[in-house]
Amino acid sequence: MFAFIAFYQVFDAVQVSAAFILRAYRIALVPTIIYALALWGVGLGGGYLLGFDITGAVPRALQGAPGFWFGNSASIVIVAIGLMWYLGRVQRRLAYSTASGTVSACSST
Repeated sequence: MFAFIAFYQVFDAVQVSAAFILRAYRIALVPTIIYALALWGVGLGGGYLLGFDITGAVPRALQGAPGFWFGNSASIVIVAIGLMWYLGRVQRRLAYSTASGTVSACSST
């Protein structure tokens, strides 16, 4: 179970950094949607399915608390990837607008 927690911490640091950078650009709607889908859908839903072995096909090692941690870790990985992708998109758009002479960090994205 410590492996799940260590894995979780690495990707949690990535997603928190990306979220704060996006917040500095005054962008909050898309990160909120990414959080809601990943944390509630994958993290809570997946953790529930794995932890309680609803399907009857979950390996013994992922039942109980490890299943919840696995679902939560998977959701944090998805959030980190999603936020980093979106941050890259925002920064490319900002670089393009700066190069073309129109600087607007808080534009609609």
